[in-house]
Amino acid sequence: MPIRTTLVELGPIPTDLLAHTEDYPPTADSFRRLYRMHLMVDVTREVVADQVVSAVQKGRKHVRLPRRAAVFSMLAEAPRRTAELVLTGIPHQTKRSAGLPPTSHSARDDAVR
Repeated sequence: MPIRTTLVELGPIPTDLLAHTEDYPPTADSFRRLYRMHLMVDVTREVVADQVVSAVQKGRKHVRLPRRAAVFSMLAEAPRRTAELVLTGIPHQTKRSAGLPPTSHSARDDAVR
């Protein structure tokens, strides 16, 4: 059975830890802005647990809660995903050279000579 991962990205979950975000003014200001614009909402622990279990069972790569905040993580992940898509099908250099005997050379080497 293959090993898989599911990345879980969470917004605010009402816990004692979340209550302490008010202790640091820059964090408190940021949270207030996001709540005021309705870009962030609290997600209960039960919803998080249900969504994570469901995603793992279905083999999903990501769980992003609240869903309305998913755009933040997608924007942060876009450069990596773009590079991944562009490089799909291009073998890694160590994989390319692994199949060659030490004394042989590749077609690319011929082009250089």
